[in-house]
Amino acid sequence: MALKKLHIGKLEVGPIPLVVGSITQEETLRTLARVTRPEFDIAEVRLDEIDAFPENVIALCGKLKFPVLLTIRSAKEGGKWRGREKDRCALYEAALPHVAAIDVEIESGSLKKLAAVAHRFKKTVVGSYHDFEGTPSIRALRTIVQCGREQGAHIVKIATMIKNPADLVPHFELISTEKRTPLCLIGMGPLGAHTRVSLACMGSCLTYGYVDRPAVPGQFSCKKLRSLLDEFCRGRKW
Repeated sequence: MALKKLHIGKLEVGPIPLVVGSITQEETLRTLARVTRPEFDIAEVRLDEIDAFPENVIALCGKLKFPVLLTIRSAKEGGKWRGREKDRCALYEAALPHVAAIDVEIESGSLKKLAAVAHRFKKTVVGSYHDFEGTPSIRALRTIVQCGREQGAHIVKIATMIKNPADLVPHFELISTEKRTPLCLIGMGPLGAHTRVSLACMGSCLTYGYVDRPAVPGQFSCKKLRSLLDEFCRGRKW
């Protein structure tokens, strides 16, 4: 039996990587509400970064004319959310009618619960893992993927700091061998910047650029990222 195709909004998740544009400012959201053809495929709204009432941010998400991936990144994994976990979960649940997907950390303790709610809304779940100190072994990365899958993530996103060329090996081995779960793999830092293109060309289903300002080290603007993908992933139609 063929596997059911995965979508974020109306966009199919597959061999052609989708460009995710990270938004960290309320004014950017308001401007994009008038845009129909952005330089990205999916808008990642970083609610933890936006200095505005969360309810206003969620309302703006519902006004965008393209799929929205909502992220409320915990300070434990590089974000700015320092409030109570139950309040963060409540915001995710309140936003589900207005967004196409949510991103929740695999090690947060909340992924399984939020994934179950998102599944009822027929929304896509990204289970994420971030390591700003280095890159775990391939064995550890495979365990992270399995943990995310078992908690209900449709896509597993792994972003790690690349300190030396050897840190790239686990990413390329994982993208070459993992076939059960769609992956988004990112190498952070100057040595990992190229992975936003190279891993995307190898099958990483999402690749992230910024719309207004970089959200993490080594991130390209969406415009530059799209240009690089057009140049190096030849034969693909964006």
